[in-house]
Amino acid sequence: MAKVDVLIIGAGTAGEYAAGTAKQYTDSIAMIERGPVGGDCIFHACIPTKALVHAARAYKKMKTTDFFGLPTLSTAAEYTKVKAFKDRIISGIATGRDERWIRQGIQLFRGNASFVSPNEVKVADEVIKADKIIITTGSMPAVPPIPGLKETGYITNIEALELEHVPERLAIIGGGPIGVEFAQVFAAFGSKITIYEALDRILIGEDEEISRAVLGFFEKQRISVSTSVAVGGVESTSSGKLLITKSQNGQEKRTEHDSILVATGR
Repeated sequence: MAKVDVLIIGAGTAGEYAAGTAKQYTDSIAMIERGPVGGDCIFHACIPTKALVHAARAYKKMKTTDFFGLPTLSTAAEYTKVKAFKDRIISGIATGRDERWIRQGIQLFRGNASFVSPNEVKVADEVIKADKIIITTGSMPAVPPIPGLKETGYITNIEALELEHVPERLAIIGGGPIGVEFAQVFAAFGSKITIYEALDRILIGEDEEISRAVLGFFEKQRISVSTSVAVGGVESTSSGKLLITKSQNGQEKRTEHDSILVATGR
């Protein structure tokens, strides 16, 4: 049995911050992590999405160089190379992250954690006893219980970042920051996007002026927005996925897409 002063479950952003803070008071620290050290911000959120945003912005500028009297882009982007760029950015930040903590004297255990007592946690075949235990396990994408969604198949932000090709017709369920960001990225590389939002406007957490401004930008891109609609079901077809929506006045609409991105929060 290993014994430490502080045990941290989860080595993402919060877990790493907790480890750095605890290191100021004790050298007896351990972390448990089942995935790569660094968490969502490095692998599934902030950094990879911003890398794709920068690539999309550069690509759009390249297609409008004739405005400056410069040669226009004559070839379409290869999204596999864009993803490779994103992966290089992540690798540069993530590589060696676990070794750096180990060099500082912090023990790192790999696997799923489960409590066996208030001060004891089991991971794999090891039991770790700690005076203080900090849980920093983060969250997972929230997936609404839409009939047929699981059976038909969907992606979240995690899988969306690993796509090798952009979907030709992409439905995004959820008009919050995640859905809006992915809409702009994939639209820049050729996807026909439809955002479905249950509330009366996208980006409901922001001022109404911001929502209106973003809609104005979307009108210039291949991004359609349906607000005040509920997704009532999903069905498989021979050529895609059929999304069934219902407006507040009860009007039902069926629209076919190639892929469905669930971006309804965490």
